[in-house]
Amino acid sequence: MKIYTARQAVLNSKKRLVAYELLFRNSRANSFPEIDPVIATSKLIADSQFIIGLRRLTSGKKALIKFHHQGILQKQPELLPNTDFIVEVMTDFIPNPEVYEACRNLFHKNYTLALDPFTPHFDWQPYCNLCRLVKFDISRTPLNSVIADIHKLKQLKNIKLMATKIETHEDFELAKELGFDYFQGYFLCKPQLIEQPDMVSHAQTVVLLYTELVKEELNYDRIANLVEQDPALCYKLMRFINSGLFPLREEINSIKQGLIYLGDQNAKRFLNLVVTAHFAKDKPHELIRMSTIRAKFCDVIAQKVAPSLKSKSFLVGLFSLLDAIFDRSMEVILKQLPLGKDITDALIGEENINRNILELVLSYESGSWQKIESQCNKLKIDQADLPAFYYEAIKWSDILYNCTQDPL
Repeated sequence: MKIYTARQAVLNSKKRLVAYELLFRNSRANSFPEIDPVIATSKLIADSQFIIGLRRLTSGKKALIKFHHQGILQKQPELLPNTDFIVEVMTDFIPNPEVYEACRNLFHKNYTLALDPFTPHFDWQPYCNLCRLVKFDISRTPLNSVIADIHKLKQLKNIKLMATKIETHEDFELAKELGFDYFQGYFLCKPQLIEQPDMVSHAQTVVLLYTELVKEELNYDRIANLVEQDPALCYKLMRFINSGLFPLREEINSIKQGLIYLGDQNAKRFLNLVVTAHFAKDKPHELIRMSTIRAKFCDVIAQKVAPSLKSKSFLVGLFSLLDAIFDRSMEVILKQLPLGKDITDALIGEENINRNILELVLSYESGSWQKIESQCNKLKIDQADLPAFYYEAIKWSDILYNCTQDPL
């Protein structure tokens, strides 16, 4: 397995190197793949920081990293030290107070922000007040059409302007004439692809970590035991602890000690990043999200019909899409997981109460009303309660994603 990251130089008016923008890649094609931008950034952070090393990738220069507004809300930038990179706030959204407040919090934590790119269609002025850098994509916004905006921005204190997609000598000269400070584009330097061996975590370990992450409280003993079985995870955890985000007041002598040292919030952020990066390879994010909704839906139904089976029904729902996620048969996957027989039976289609609950959930998802009625009768549950149960599952999944930095 290989890690692919591209870096594109950022130059000043004298064509001297001042920084590198890091770009997510998943092959030698050296182009951005079809992937959720939040997942792309998770994978980029996991690879660049915890395997290669951010400073090594940028030869000691500052890094620029793009963050989708959802990644900003999920505090993705806080997984990296504020001294090593610039947070590029992607502007493919309508400005709103929620994202602005998240950016303001980053600003007050001494993160350097950039607006990427500036577009004249919305009022970005409040964001510009937080930014040290504003980027203009001249392939989408010709410089001659935004001269007034450029002059206005130049009046702001401590703000620099960067022109991107510089394709010709004429582009470069015009941008210099208009007062731009930094420049990027194929005329100056194409993205350079960097290839490194990956440190691959075992799929079984990642799945079991996922199980721990969706619980209300972290079980440090259980998580430490899982991490200890996976050299790649151990290495990445120690890189995270030693990233500069946390003042090291003592030596770390065990995985459990390292996790406790991070605390619940940072431990969850790290573990979620690792899990997200693992599933980011070639699977749609929605499969993972759907499994969390199923888990909670099964859990709520079990609470009504068989409270003692709640935790088992939760796992049945959680693992019901493993075959789709890993492109392997459920039977093969389950042989690698230490699950109880009644859970594995339910997952491979053997009838028991957990399987009946899962069948009801699957029927509700597909709108199979005759099957819903039949399963409700079998479980002795009122069909009219299902919409509220499903809404509770979706709400729980949304809260989980917002609170734990994009769990999968």
